[in-house]
Amino acid sequence: MSLHTETPLRPAATGIAFRVLALVGRNEVQQERGLASAPNRLFAGLFRTATRGRYTGRWPLGTLGREQGARGAPMNVFLAGATGAIGRPLVSLLRDASHCVIGTSRSAAGKATLEGLGIQGMVVDVFDRETLEHAVLEAKPDVIIHQLTDLSGGTDPQSLERNARLRREGTANLTHAARAGRVKRLIAQSIAWAYAPKELPYYESDPLDEEADGLRGISVRDGVVPLERSVLRQAEVEGVVLRYGQLYGPGAWSANPTGSSPVHVEAAAYAAFLALDRGAPGAYNIAEPGGAVAITKAVERLGWSADFRLQRKE
Repeated sequence: MSLHTETPLRPAATGIAFRVLALVGRNEVQQERGLASAPNRLFAGLFRTATRGRYTGRWPLGTLGREQGARGAPMNVFLAGATGAIGRPLVSLLRDASHCVIGTSRSAAGKATLEGLGIQGMVVDVFDRETLEHAVLEAKPDVIIHQLTDLSGGTDPQSLERNARLRREGTANLTHAARAGRVKRLIAQSIAWAYAPKELPYYESDPLDEEADGLRGISVRDGVVPLERSVLRQAEVEGVVLRYGQLYGPGAWSANPTGSSPVHVEAAAYAAFLALDRGAPGAYNIAEPGGAVAITKAVERLGWSADFRLQRKE
């Protein structure tokens, strides 16, 4: 559920309008779950009539004066991989937008780190299907965000094998848990350099390099391809795949842009934040303009910008 009007409101009306839209948003969630009262249903209908149909289900960025992102009805978000390079800035975005965030880590130390960031932490092994399903059922999330990777050994074959297994088996378990928990949307991290060779740029509709061999085959054929199939080829949960370019910035391997499709970790986190309630299911290239992949889809349908950075407090 998200909130959107086509016509921005004047600042004086913003506070009242947000409260009205938030009430409408909560009512829609309640209707989906069969909990909405008759007065609330009547109120929502009168509001749509008053706005002459301009209420379309999403509040555009900046309308409420929030430079960091849109603030719709608060959601329960299950963030797998919350302590990673993308996970940490994503925690800040979700927390500051008043979402209830349940972050997972593989260790007690990671759980403590997440709780220090102001969110609920869980120690979860993504390869333990039964325990993972129980954690999701307990958390009751509206959305699951999958930012898990395992590249602690760099790009050596053993590390690539571990990461491919995580993408293959871990994603399958997350998808299973999402279906069991009747989660509305599953957003998963993928990569933007997995396309089969062709003339640039690469579009989301271009095929992945399923015939790759060697180290690339481990990463793409054995990891990325099954990950994306698991997320996108099922009907019960809306699947969104974010094909990130080469990450740089805090927590990444490089502090500066590198590779054919670079993207800053905070801009990457911003894409996942926007995908909570924007864009149709499917794949989106997430990289800086002028690189090997086309990013028009993410810009137009998610409202994403590669220039996004978190605002630091003075």
